[in-house]
Amino acid sequence: MVTVITDITEAQWVGIDVSQAWLDIVLRPVGTYWRLSNQETGWSEIVTHLPSFSVK
Repeated sequence: MVTVITDITEAQWVGIDVSQAWLDIVLRPVGTYWRLSNQETGWSEIVTHLPSFSVK
């Protein structure tokens, strides 16, 4: 589950650590972190939620 913060105006950088089972995603400088399964459901969540952040 991803909690989307909608009032971020500062540009964010995303880091994704990929393992066989998990995708660990962190946004900086806001510090949002979440873990998703490294399967189609997890990939879909990334594609759905990352555009809502000001990701560089």
